[in-house]
Amino acid sequence: MGVFHDGPAWSKLARDFENDGLSDPDARDLHLLFGDWLTTTLGRHGLEFADFGCGRSLCLATTPLSGPDAQAAYQRWSRQERKASPMPLPVFVESPFTWPDGRTEMRMMFSTDPHGAAIGTP
Repeated sequence: MGVFHDGPAWSKLARDFENDGLSDPDARDLHLLFGDWLTTTLGRHGLEFADFGCGRSLCLATTPLSGPDAQAAYQRWSRQERKASPMPLPVFVESPFTWPDGRTEMRMMFSTDPHGAAIGTP
């Protein structure tokens, strides 16, 4: 969970996942599928993602929470839309992060492997 609370490390990880999602054919399918899903479902709640990428079994995204109702909109998205994912999300981890300048965002990481029960990191 340390990467969730480290601004530069999270940003680097997001770029790495995005690069994987665009260069690896297996990851690209997940990148496109979940990218479309997030764009559509977050958009219904007036939200968008700033960072997004998928590897072969794990995706991550950053959703800026700017505006007075953004936190509530994210909570509505989480309750209403996560269950409508195009594939099961056996593990879904989210954590808010506030930058030193006061910007707030929700960081999420989820497994796309239907047999996954945990997300491991080195």
